[in-house]
Amino acid sequence: MQPSLVVDYPKRPTAASDIGGQCRAGSSCFERCLRSSACLRIPINGVACLQQPTEPVVAEAKKSSTLVGVVGDAWRTLLPFVGPGAAEDLPVEMLLSAIEVQGDASRHLGAFMLLIVKCDAANAKTIRVAWERHGRPGGLRALLEAEVANGVQQPTRLEEGSAALALLWSLRMKEFWLRMATGLADEKGPNMNAVGLEAYETYVEPYHGWTLRRIFRTSIRGLPGREYLLAKMEMPPPAGDVALPKCTAAELRARCLRDLIACLNDTQEFVQFAKAMLDELQLKDDRRL
Repeated sequence: MQPSLVVDYPKRPTAASDIGGQCRAGSSCFERCLRSSACLRIPINGVACLQQPTEPVVAEAKKSSTLVGVVGDAWRTLLPFVGPGAAEDLPVEMLLSAIEVQGDASRHLGAFMLLIVKCDAANAKTIRVAWERHGRPGGLRALLEAEVANGVQQPTRLEEGSAALALLWSLRMKEFWLRMATGLADEKGPNMNAVGLEAYETYVEPYHGWTLRRIFRTSIRGLPGREYLLAKMEMPPPAGDVALPKCTAAELRARCLRDLIACLNDTQEFVQFAKAMLDELQLKDDRRL
């Protein structure tokens, strides 16, 4: 059994006013963490313990200034609706927006990620169509419960075109990405082809038939190295409305790694929440495609 990755990251937002990494006092969560050392240690199954980057910390922009940080921001907006203390159902539009933001950012990471982006876009479209078909229920749980009431869970599979099936596949791709990102965050510099293959074999391949296995395995062999992928992730976001702080290459890499670890934590929290919801509603489909 592999050891768990443990990363230190400041406490997550628990209300809508905390979204975007801002605490109620107005200082960024990360800066507050540096002052108080009030960090959470979050286990993520994957590789051995990682240390936070030791490069100098520079002033943070109000919005994330790296491509991977923008993805983390998108998943962080969901956290007030995630977990046992959430007072409201997770809005479907917010979930679809987070998937879209990650897809747009992932396009910069090379040809292999385009395959993942295409799968995610198809799943998001299916969720949206199902949501519309059921009259736009108030949130994700309400949508899945509406599908359950309509008999979405068939004896050995979920109904084709259902939000439940699309969400299930989206979560498998998210777990693949989480394992990939864990490898990227490892400063020991693991071989990304090996990491990608392990992630695929663990989370996706069991549900693929021969044709899809061949396509994905061939694509993974062309996966770029860690340095290339991190250089893409530390690119500024495309929106152009973020004031980028001046920094050295070492400081930029440290910021990118912090943003990557934050993105890992926030995405992982959503994935665990959504998987638990599917389990609770007894929605499953282990067929191979």
